[in-house]
Amino acid sequence: MSGILATKKMIDNILNGTTVPTRANTASYADGATNDSQGNNIANTYAKQQGSYPQMSVGNASNATLASNSNMLGGVAAASYALKQNSNGGFEGGDGASSTGNGAAVGADASSASGFAGGYNSSASGGGSAGNSAMTTNGGAVGSGTSSTSGFAGGSGSNTTTGVAIGTSAVASGAGAVQLGTGTNSTSNTLQFRDYQLVDADGKIPDDRISDTFVKGSDLFSSSGEIILAEKLPSTVWGIPQTGLYTNYTFPSSGSSITPSRDGYFLISKRSRAAGQWLSVNQGYMTQVAGGSSDGSECSIVLPVVKSVPINIFYTLTGESIRCMLVWTVSFG
Repeated sequence: MSGILATKKMIDNILNGTTVPTRANTASYADGATNDSQGNNIANTYAKQQGSYPQMSVGNASNATLASNSNMLGGVAAASYALKQNSNGGFEGGDGASSTGNGAAVGADASSASGFAGGYNSSASGGGSAGNSAMTTNGGAVGSGTSSTSGFAGGSGSNTTTGVAIGTSAVASGAGAVQLGTGTNSTSNTLQFRDYQLVDADGKIPDDRISDTFVKGSDLFSSSGEIILAEKLPSTVWGIPQTGLYTNYTFPSSGSSITPSRDGYFLISKRSRAAGQWLSVNQGYMTQVAGGSSDGSECSIVLPVVKSVPINIFYTLTGESIRCMLVWTVSFG
């Protein structure tokens, strides 16, 4: 009957199952009384306002369960819920997520046993993984596409078995190897930054990683123990002169003397400008002499000295003064 609106009593009758008058039933459909002013279903809206859901089904169409069912989570059938606790006390959260032990799997198609897997298609046994398709057995994997066995991989596309790989596409394939930054370290028990090895399997720093800041024994002595000129000695160490490896002196005039404060090796070099020019250094009975030529060659002397005894310097050289120092701490590399 046109123009008749559904009353509250009519709605109550609909909700509690009472047979409603045909006219009211007709009016409820003819006049659009099934929806409120916002377009919401009156029966659902009213039931929510009253705090009860009598004889209502909640959930998707294929898994609808009466709200009176005892196996519910917040009024939704547990079997249809995306979050649930498994029989072992583990947790599953996400469509297709699976936890077979007491661990947790969070994200679509995530899987775990006793560890934690978080992210789409992530997996973990006893370890932890976080990220899209991150996978680990008993280690750790963090980032998209990362993988590890018992080691740790962190960074997009990084992977390792028993080592550590950190950085984008970092790979530590050697047993116990560590890779920092993009690159592959296949040498067991070593540390590598990008493509540069920092520490070898014996825990030593390779020669290629030692800069000229450090003094090696090979710079001062030959393999037979004979003293040679230390060409690689720097003028400063980390910008600070006289740090403990050596002491620099102002180049002396001929006939001057220098008294060393400790035992060590006295190094002095100067260029010649004419044939017959020379350089002589002595301490007590120890004397060394170097002769020059007209081509500007370098005249150099390395003299072992003892502390507190003057070193006497004499020369006729007229070329560039290059160095004058006492090396009193030597690192044998």
